[in-house]
Amino acid sequence: MDPEVAVAIVSTIALAFSFFSLWKAVLAPFDLEVSYDSPTLSIYRIAPEVSRGTKVWWIPSIDIDITFYNLGRKMGKVLDLRFIGTLDSDGVKKRYVFYAKWIVNFHELQRDRADRMGWISSSVQQEWYPLILSGENMRTVHVVLEGLRWDRKLTGTLDLEMQIYSTKHDEWVVLERFQHQLVEPMYEETSSFILPSKLLERSRSGSIVEWDPD
Repeated sequence: MDPEVAVAIVSTIALAFSFFSLWKAVLAPFDLEVSYDSPTLSIYRIAPEVSRGTKVWWIPSIDIDITFYNLGRKMGKVLDLRFIGTLDSDGVKKRYVFYAKWIVNFHELQRDRADRMGWISSSVQQEWYPLILSGENMRTVHVVLEGLRWDRKLTGTLDLEMQIYSTKHDEWVVLERFQHQLVEPMYEETSSFILPSKLLERSRSGSIVEWDPD
């Protein structure tokens, strides 16, 4: 091979590696990864003596521990988080939306979970706000998501779709889907239910491959 050609090839490869290193160190765009535990659905019974009204109604609430990690080098934002609920009751489907409302202290929420006003007073750190993630940075928060109150006992299959909105995609992106069966007895007092992760169940029920150290 002509020495000049060889030098040109080596120089081109070195330049390519230099550009890649620069891109990796400085120019890599916002790249969001998300990790979370199983969400908890709570249904709070609001009696007339509490609401100062004449009827009983219920507030559905979802809380989840979630970690956001920016794999890139450029800053990005987690703008919003929500659950889209679809309730199939007697063949009729209705839509219920739960938006991020508060960032809370999980331990105090868990301690006072049965007392809605109690945990709002003790555990709420601040209202939800867009989270800024600098390059290769992470943030873990416990989020409470709520929507409109329920004026009657809703029954049937509740399908929940967990979605996130960030500057990575600039649109709502589905993270996972959950499901829970709503029945009348759960409305008699405050009830909480952990919604199992289908992704985790699928990984635990999958086939086992022997690890080869070589």
